Amino acid sequence: MTLIKNNSGWRPVGHAVLVKAMELEEKQSSIHIPKAVRESAATGEMMGVVVALGADCWNGEGETPRATVGDIVLVTRYSGGILSGSDGATYKMVPDHAIYAVKE
Repeated sequence: MTLIKNNSGWRPVGHAVLVKAMELEEKQSSIHIPKAVRESAATGEMMGVVVALGADCWNGEGETPRATVGDIVLVTRYSGGILSGSDGATYKMVPDHAIYAVKE
């Protein structure tokens, strides 16, 4: 497990997961994708790194959690809330079921 220090000033509780937003690349391959397109509702997700988990995350789903601290994940765009961290970074607090992919 990768150790990630939570400098956000926020602590998730219950089934909440704190995800630090990642900036997407300006270019993917040789095709330039404008920021407005990347952020449109059509993309439907946000990529970020898990920095903290609430105590009840994934309870009852077996022994293996869907994601752990340090994992890069995709979360549904309209779930949870956007937070400004005390470190100046952007975070999103989402319910554990909003994480639907983990980068391998």
